[in-house]
Amino acid sequence: MELKFKKGDTVSFGSNNETIILTGESMYSLTDDAVYWVGIDIKGNIISKPQYELKLVKKEKPDLTFDAFLKANIERCDSGFGHKLEDWSLLEWGGACAGEIGEACNKAKKLKRFDTGIKGNKPGENQKALLDAMGKEIADAVVYAFLWFAAAGLDPAEYVRKVFNDKSDEIGSDIKI
Repeated sequence: MELKFKKGDTVSFGSNNETIILTGESMYSLTDDAVYWVGIDIKGNIISKPQYELKLVKKEKPDLTFDAFLKANIERCDSGFGHKLEDWSLLEWGGACAGEIGEACNKAKKLKRFDTGIKGNKPGENQKALLDAMGKEIADAVVYAFLWFAAAGLDPAEYVRKVFNDKSDEIGSDIKI
């Protein structure tokens, strides 16, 4: 049976067009005479679906690379905000990053209240809006983290790769970047 997808592809399924990113694991089921793919959804759930139920999600934008993001981020910091990297100390860049992570954690706390039925969220707050707001705060932290790397003269791709691969070695995983 022909494999229509590859590891890393984003695919959708079902009437709600739920999406998963394929982990690259596929298997043939004699019972169903179908290839099943394994993927992970945005909540971290592992999902297995037959290939015939999956549709490839076409990318509307090109892949974002560390280099392109870092370059645009530094350029916007300088020309957009009028703020040079050296205008802040490493501690200030770290504090900005930590502040955004703190805001994301606050949204996660509010989401947990929905799961557990604990009171305390403001009227009108809902899970979808909080999840979106949390994603934006995490993205803000990533923006600051890249500027922090740049201010320190460090290559984020080099450090992310090393830390990821070292952890893979530590836990006995062959998944490396």
